[in-house]
Amino acid sequence: MALLLLVVISFINNIDIYYHGPNRVKSNPPQNIPHLNETTKVVGRDDILKTLPEDYGEPLPNNFLYILIIYLFILLVISIGSLISSYYLFSSNAWKREYGEQGWIIELARSLFLLTGTAALIGVSFSKEACEVLGWIRTSGVNKTLVFLVRFTLIFSFVTVCVIVTRHHFYTGPNHLKNNLSNFSIKLDPKREFLIPYLCYLPYSISTLLLTGLPVFTIGIYAAIKDLITLRIYRKNFSKTLISLEKSKELYINNEKTCQEIENQFNSFAVHFIDKIGRYTSLVLGSGFTTAFEYWFGQYTLSDAARTWTAFGYFLLFSIFALICVGFFFYESAFSESYQILDNIRCSNREDFENKFNIIKLLERILRRYLFLCIGLIMLTATIIHMLFISSGNSLTKPN
Repeated sequence: MALLLLVVISFINNIDIYYHGPNRVKSNPPQNIPHLNETTKVVGRDDILKTLPEDYGEPLPNNFLYILIIYLFILLVISIGSLISSYYLFSSNAWKREYGEQGWIIELARSLFLLTGTAALIGVSFSKEACEVLGWIRTSGVNKTLVFLVRFTLIFSFVTVCVIVTRHHFYTGPNHLKNNLSNFSIKLDPKREFLIPYLCYLPYSISTLLLTGLPVFTIGIYAAIKDLITLRIYRKNFSKTLISLEKSKELYINNEKTCQEIENQFNSFAVHFIDKIGRYTSLVLGSGFTTAFEYWFGQYTLSDAARTWTAFGYFLLFSIFALICVGFFFYESAFSESYQILDNIRCSNREDFENKFNIIKLLERILRRYLFLCIGLIMLTATIIHMLFISSGNSLTKPN
């Protein structure tokens, strides 16, 4: 994960593109910074927002949500048919003993959780990013390169995971069932007892891993990297605004007005940052539900290979969270720079500025604004604490 963060941060830090409206071109930064006087206005939040990489501003395709709903409904039908086949129509004693006769209920609930989360993430939070990856919305500049990398990663991962999953269902999984059946009788048909249930379960695995989980994680990582790029550009433009305020002629005429303008500009930056965090509310809520579900119920229907895939999914999930946390460094640096300028020009609102915009107040504003984010974090934290401390403590004190 540390290596991934270093690569992403390096990629973001090497971006030095200034955006001008819908047709973005690479250019040198402006040489003449506006000064705050009676006739010149410092660049405000709306002006900065116009310079951010928001592509061409194209609306989503009119039928995007309909296509997504149909796609998820087809996956649900595939999952239900696969579970009925593997647990009932073509099940076996070995399969039922390994995963339970009622295991299909947990499996179906897992599928419903994943599909509902996909609808919320792809249909609402990351709909634009999904359309960009699919090529339904044009991209340019750094986003065009990033989209190409995302598509390549998605295709490569899809092929790789497809080969691994297929091999598991044809070979590894059936052999695992056979080895676990200590009283195996030569009268049993190995193909019927071990192979057929796994082949029936294959569509469910493909639906869950390849057609649901993989696209969601890939688009989520793409959205996080894209937001970091946007925040970095906003941060650089915000720094130019602070410099223009510090050097403005108005500073020598009305110090308090300049101090208040710095605070207003930083508040605009904070609002933009909080808006970006809000895009991940559904992701955090879904992560809390999924983690709790898998820990309390889902693990009883998982094979060793499925546990490995689940752990890898958690790794990708926390990679997204780690990328989001990188954004807090941009906020912290902007806060430090603003406070330093307030201190340099001896502003009287320095302490008030620190009390209103420190990192603790930022977290408070985020949690007060997004209720579902709070619920997801509480569920995620409670599950992890129980997993690491309570559950492990019980296993250590359990008598032989």
